[in-house]
Amino acid sequence: LTRNSARFFIVIFIFVALAFIPISLLVGQYKWTGFGPFDFQVNRFLLYFVFFIFGTCIGSGDWENYFFINNKFLNKPWQFWLILCLFSYLLVELFTYNVWDTVRAGKLGVNLAWTFFDLLFVASCISSSFTFLAIFKQNINKHYHLWTNLSANAFGIYLIHYIFITWLQFALLNISLPVFIKFLIVFLVTLLVSWTIVNFARKFKILNQII
Repeated sequence: LTRNSARFFIVIFIFVALAFIPISLLVGQYKWTGFGPFDFQVNRFLLYFVFFIFGTCIGSGDWENYFFINNKFLNKPWQFWLILCLFSYLLVELFTYNVWDTVRAGKLGVNLAWTFFDLLFVASCISSSFTFLAIFKQNINKHYHLWTNLSANAFGIYLIHYIFITWLQFALLNISLPVFIKFLIVFLVTLLVSWTIVNFARKFKILNQII
């Protein structure tokens, strides 16, 4: 399956879409749990779970030999995945910008509009994930202490980063700053804080065995 990039993308797309779209249509796109610092969007629960399982499965074996052919992810250069990633995201933005006029004009139903949006969102999620795998594998070929440390702490960062990324976005919501500046603040602070906490936590033997 991994020898055919289009087929593999479609299979992953189907799994993710089934985990995301039905529950999105059922509970709504922006319903949150309200669990304090662990607040998250209800419709994304299974989405996160599928990606977690996917990451666990490929991380439990010799995944590089399955997914990389001639050092290229699914036998495609990283430039291919980057273009696909940007194109998918552009489609999401263009659809979001234009679709609601069509809905208000009665030319497209609300549920159908959200279904199309979710399909594009899923494609964007998958292509961006594949892009990062491809870029790092093809371009980060030397061992540096910083990258080695980040790799060792990556799983722990994954587990706790959501708390910081969510609340930082809320904190900046009413502050008048360009969107890109807000993105940089949220991304860098979340990464550095999560990285620091996990790096410290892994000094304890029990936690180090888990994360």
